[in-house]
Amino acid sequence: MTNAQDVRELLAHLTEALEAHLDAVEGSTGENDPGVAAAFDDVHDAFLAYEEALYDVHDEVVPMSIVEDEGEEEDPLTEL
Repeated sequence: MTNAQDVRELLAHLTEALEAHLDAVEGSTGENDPGVAAAFDDVHDAFLAYEEALYDVHDEVVPMSIVEDEGEEEDPLTEL
């Protein structure tokens, strides 16, 4: 069962994933850089895990969401 400590740990993981994504973007070798793509996926997964835990424990959601492109199965875009 998810608890308040788990939510905090998932938030920390999301923050780390965002920082790693920025690092990957700053060190990008160009369009379609596999490091950026991997970091993007990590942010996506960390966000969903945090959002789910936040809802499970506190019955709250974050003020943003993942938008799935209808033309592709998994093309996560975050809308702020």
